[in-house]
Amino acid sequence: MNFDFSENQIILRDGARRFISDRYNFEARYKRLNAAQGSDRQMWAQFAEMGWLAILAPEEAGGLGWSITEAAILAQEFGRGLVVEPFLEASVLATRILTLAGSPSANAILTGIANGEQLVAPALMEVQSRYNLNQVTTQVDFQDQELLVTGRKLLVAGGDIADFFIVSAIAENKLVLVLVPADTAGVKREVYPALDGSWLCDVTFDAVRLPADALLSDENRALEILMQASDEAAIVAGAEALGCMDRILEMTAEYLHTRKQFGQPLAEFQVLQHRMADLFVETEMARAALHSGLSMLCANDVERAAAVSAARVRIDQAAHKIGNQGIHLHGGMGMTIEYPVGHYYRRLLVLARIFGDTDFHFERYSNLKVPAI
Repeated sequence: MNFDFSENQIILRDGARRFISDRYNFEARYKRLNAAQGSDRQMWAQFAEMGWLAILAPEEAGGLGWSITEAAILAQEFGRGLVVEPFLEASVLATRILTLAGSPSANAILTGIANGEQLVAPALMEVQSRYNLNQVTTQVDFQDQELLVTGRKLLVAGGDIADFFIVSAIAENKLVLVLVPADTAGVKREVYPALDGSWLCDVTFDAVRLPADALLSDENRALEILMQASDEAAIVAGAEALGCMDRILEMTAEYLHTRKQFGQPLAEFQVLQHRMADLFVETEMARAALHSGLSMLCANDVERAAAVSAARVRIDQAAHKIGNQGIHLHGGMGMTIEYPVGHYYRRLLVLARIFGDTDFHFERYSNLKVPAI
C-alpha cells in the first residue's frame, strides 16, 4: 500500500492543524470546559465553514464525497488538538448511516449535515445493549399513516444540541431506523458531561408521533447499515486515539529534555530512554493496526468486522499504556488539571469505549470465522 498523503489530504491535515492551533488551543478549550455550557453550536458551524462536515456526504447532497481515510486524517488532527465536539457521532456515523440508507428522507437531511445547518445525533445504545446494535427495546408501532416511537436511548453524543436523532427500534419484531426531529412532542433530553469534557444526553421517546416517511430503512437492511457505519466510525475513533498518542509522546519527550535531575536532563537517563522507545514502538504498532483496519473497510462483512476489531483492540491497548505512562513520566505535574497530558488520557479513555470497548472487540474477533490467508 502507498501511505503517502495526496495533495488534498495534505491540505486537509495542515488546515486542521492551523485551525486547532489558532482557535482550539488548550487554553481556549480549558476555558470552555470550565464554563460548562454544553456542546458548542458555534464551533460546529465553524467546522462546517472549513468543509469538514461535508467530507463523507455524497456530492449530490452538497458534500465532498471523500472516503473514510480523509475522515481518519481529520480525526487524527482532532486527537492531537483534544477536540471534543461530536464529529465521530454526528458527522461520521450519522452521515454514513444516512448515505447507506439512501431513502428520500435520508438524502434530504444529508445536505443539512454537510453545510452545518442540521446536527444529527445517532441514538442507538440502551441499558442492555453492551454495544450490540440489535439489542433494542425501543418500539415503533404503525398507526394508519403514522409511526409511534416509545423507548429510551443512552449516551447520545451531541444530543444536547441535535436537531434530529437517528433511532434504532423494533417494529413488528424487526430492527428499523427512524429519523426523529428533536423538537417533536414527547422527546425529552437529560444532559450531562462526560469524563473528557464532551457532552452526552439520555433521550426518552414518550409516544412520539411521526409521519411514515420518517422511516429510514426497513427491517431487511437496518442491521447491515448499522454494522457497516459503526465499523467505519470505530476506525475513525482509532485514528483520533492515535492523534492523542502522538501528542502525548511529543509532550513527554519535550518535558524529559527540559526537566533536570542531578544536573542533567531526564532524557539523558538510559532507563527513561528505554521507556520512551517502548512507547514509540507501541504507537507505531497502533498506527499499523489503523492502516490495516482502513484497508479492509471495503472487504466483505466478516473480514471487515474482524479487521476493525483487531485494529481497535491493538489501538486501545496502546492508548491505555501511552496515556498512563505519559502521566507517570511527567510526575506530579501530570496529575494537575491545568496540564494537558491528563486531559489527553481522559479523552483516550472515552475513545476506547465508543463503538465497542476492548472486551467487545476482542470477543467479536474471537467469534468471527475469518478465512485463513
